[in-house]
This record gives sequence, C-alpha cells and structure tokens, in this order.
Amino acid sequence: MRGRKGMPRSVIVLAVLALALFVMIQGSTPEPVNWHASFNGRDRIPYGTAALRELLPEILPGSNVRENVQPAYVSASSVPPNSTWLILNDRFAPDEYDTRALLDYADGGGTVMVIAHKVEGDFADTLKFQTEGAWGARDTVGVALVNSALGGRQNLYTFVQRTAGNRMDGSFSSFDTAAAIVLGTTDSGAANAIAIEHGAGRVIVNLLPYAFTNYGMLRRDGIDYAARFLSYIPTGEEIIWDEFYKSGREMVTSPLRYVLAQEGLRWAVWLSMAGMLLAVIFLGRRTQRPIPIVAPPANATVQFVETIAQLYRRRADHRDLAEKKQTYTLESLRHRYGIAPQLRGEEFVRTLAARAGIDRDRAAAMMAAFEWIGRSEKVSEADLLALARTVEETVGTGR
Repeated sequence: MRGRKGMPRSVIVLAVLALALFVMIQGSTPEPVNWHASFNGRDRIPYGTAALRELLPEILPGSNVRENVQPAYVSASSVPPNSTWLILNDRFAPDEYDTRALLDYADGGGTVMVIAHKVEGDFADTLKFQTEGAWGARDTVGVALVNSALGGRQNLYTFVQRTAGNRMDGSFSSFDTAAAIVLGTTDSGAANAIAIEHGAGRVIVNLLPYAFTNYGMLRRDGIDYAARFLSYIPTGEEIIWDEFYKSGREMVTSPLRYVLAQEGLRWAVWLSMAGMLLAVIFLGRRTQRPIPIVAPPANATVQFVETIAQLYRRRADHRDLAEKKQTYTLESLRHRYGIAPQLRGEEFVRTLAARAGIDRDRAAAMMAAFEWIGRSEKVSEADLLALARTVEETVGTGR
C-alpha cells in the first residue's frame, strides 16, 4: 500500500521504528564516565570539583564563598584585601598582567592559594620556583602535611591515579628556601606544597589538585587531606572561588553553544534534524495539487418554468399555452409508450389505453379536449385549467 506521495507506507513505518529504536537504545545506554579533568565547580564528573565547592562552607565555617569568572587583572580591584583567592586547576600559567594583579593583591594582605599540578610562566618565575612531574610507572602517590598539628610527615595520605594522562605526583624541583616554607611533601620526601610570604599577604602553592576533585574526595583520606590543607585559609575570610583559570571553563559565546552544551536541548536538536531529514527524504517531492471541490450546476428548471409561466400569465394568451400543453403531452406519450407518430383519432386512443393501462373513456376525453382547443378561437383561463386537470387525471392513472 502506498502513501499519498507514492512512497510505500512500509518504508515510512520502518524508518519511524528505526528512529524510535535508536532513541530507546541511546536513552537506555549508560553514559560513559567522563574522565576529563575540568576542575569546574559545577561538574560532578570524577575530576570536577562540585563536591569541594559545596563542602567549603562546612570545611571553613563562617567563610563567605564568592565566584570569580574574570581574569585577575580585571577583577582584582573588586576583591577585598583580607580574603583568599582560591585557584584550582591542573595547570596554572598566567601572563604578566594577571601575575602582577595577583601579587599586588597578596601585597595588600590577601592570600593567593594556587592548587595545580603544573605552575609555570611569569607567576613561577616571579616567585622563583620550578615544578616537575615524576613520569614513572607508579599509579599511586603518597603525600603528607609537614605541620604536626595537621598530622605531620608520618601521616601519609595515598591517592590512586585513575588515568595515565592525569599525573598526580608533582613536586618542586627548586624554590627560594629563604622565602618559602614547606607545607607538604610526597612519600619520596620532595616538597609538593609551599607557602611564600609576599608583602602583607602570602602565596600558597599545592601541586596535588587531583586530591581536591570529586574522585579524590571519595575516600575519607581525600576529604581529610583537603580539609586539613584548606585550614591554612584564615577562619572567617571571604573565599574567591576562581572559575576563570580552569581547563573546563564554561565558554558560552553563542546561543547554539549553550544549547549543545545541555544534554536535553542537544537531544532536541538532533531529533529535530533527524525529523527534518526524514521529511526531506519522504516528503521532498512536489506536493500534489489538491482537487478543487466544484459545486454541481444548480437546477434552474423550476425557476425557468415559473418565469415562463409568469410571462404567459401576464400576456393572458391561454390558447397558445393550451396548444403547447397539447403538443408536449402528445409527444411525451408517443415517446414513453412507443406510439407511432402517424396514429390519429380513434386508433391513437385505443393504442394509448392499451399500452398505458388507462381507461379508454379517459383517453378519449383527453383527446376530445385537445380537439376542442384546436377548433376554438379563444380559450379562457378556466378552459386552460380544465384542460390541465384532464391531462393530469388521464396521464396520472397510467402505468
């Protein structure tokens, strides 16, 4: 069976079923784990930091958390001096303008806390330190906090490296020992966290950002390590949670980018495009022109007869109308009952009575009325009506 456009309906049904099956499979298939290291405070993927972002008010009671989404040289002027600027990412390498803004902020009494696996560029050069990663075969890293109040070197925290691309065992290859204080070390004894006094404030650098991610805080050790290290932030200070220096920074530059970034809206776009493609495939040919509904011609016979009747009535030519009545009646009877045109008089009456099944006297009376009309010079309205009744009574009784 074919559809309106000539396309087999079975093909359309199979296409719709295939699309529905695809949607069901996609909807029921578990989404693979996203191991991308975004460090975004809204991401709940393993290497996002949504857990830490939500737990900060509990880890640091009395601290107000404010989000920053602009570069330091733009937003530093609006940040209060007695606060902590928390930057958490896998790599941190600001340019000279951002470096100057952050260090000026530290000079004014603020705390810049950078937690990143690699810290490079003008920031590291100005503070006179270098970092390195141990690219060995190890899949775990052990770290400790030097301060005895936070557990000391003997309290080792162990973190598992989940993917080969996300190395966690970073350390300082060099730093200014006269200006820096070691806050944490790896299990090999290398420093992986330091604090540097800078003006009225200080800069704290930790090279183990993965310990502060959702995956790193799954275990009790992870939460304990993060909470103890963040205790270097003074109680009650405002915390500037930085979302600008992030690998997974949200960059919505157009409505389409936003739509494609949302899973539900993205599915709506793909399904709409699939629907349009199916429409092009199955309905792409020229639509058949609809057949117009033409109203049948109006039957104006009755109106025509009424008009002619009114005309004859106004003329009062009853004899002429009676003759037309006679001519029409005889012609109709000959055609209906197959009476030969040459039959006249008694022979016509006898044939009509036999074939029409009417009384012979009625047929003779009708023919007599017709003959009287033919002999009369003037016919009145009453005579015309009488003739019409006679014809009606005679013809109406036939079969």
